[in-house]
Amino acid sequence: MLDQHLKQLRSPDLQKRREAIVALGNAGDPAAISVLHQIAATDPDGALREIASKAEHHLQNLQWRSLSCCRP
Repeated sequence: MLDQHLKQLRSPDLQKRREAIVALGNAGDPAAISVLHQIAATDPDGALREIASKAEHHLQNLQWRSLSCCRP
């Protein structure tokens, strides 16, 4: 599934890239953080950069919560 979204991120179609960014953010996979960070920094569309940044922060928050919940 991750591979499919990575392919969509290279699409010239803004809607396909947007769908991939949202799907990566909703998947909850920490492996997507670096990909979303790259998209947030380099996508030619400002709105998609913003969505990618929000998705990246969402995953970082999920990761932080999962780590902090298990601390003694």
